[in-house]
Amino acid sequence: MHIKEFVIKQIDTKKIIFILLTLYAGLIGWFSYNVYSLNQILIYAEHGILENTQAFTLLIACIVFFLPTVSQQRPDKIILSFFSFLCLNFFLREVDLRDLDVPAILQLIAAGNGRKIMITIGFVIIFAYAFLHRARYKDEVIKFIFSNKFVLMGIAAVFLFMSGFFEEANSVLHHVFLEELVELFGYILILIVAIMSSKNPVK
Repeated sequence: MHIKEFVIKQIDTKKIIFILLTLYAGLIGWFSYNVYSLNQILIYAEHGILENTQAFTLLIACIVFFLPTVSQQRPDKIILSFFSFLCLNFFLREVDLRDLDVPAILQLIAAGNGRKIMITIGFVIIFAYAFLHRARYKDEVIKFIFSNKFVLMGIAAVFLFMSGFFEEANSVLHHVFLEELVELFGYILILIVAIMSSKNPVK
């Protein structure tokens, strides 16, 4: 048995999710206390700790979605690849590589217009591959649509959509904090789905 597959099979996903939710609850409570009680607006400043938490959550979700595609024989690899790439897109949107000390070629490819082109090409490839092999993946897509993971992804999408309302709600106290916090809720749900997907359903 492949080492990565063995490790993933040993994961008790429910325990991992419970631990993560506990940690995030504590972190969100700490963020809220500092913002509303101490007026620490740096919490939600650009490139601040809240944005970094979002980016870290997305990066972990991206990796967790991706690992089973290379370490397991999975009939749902195209779904995992899609969500891994989606998380990468969100991550690169949250983290502007032009502000970091990374090679210029990486900034060219993964930031600004380069990121948009790379993401567009990536999704075109994924959807084209899925279409060409639709007979193979049709049942897996249907199974996913009628699963708890699809419901959680739907709720995550609602959170991400709702965050836009807070962005424009200037009359609401610390509206930017609420915008970033609601986005984080969505990203946490995406990470939970990634963890739920980490075990191979094929015995």
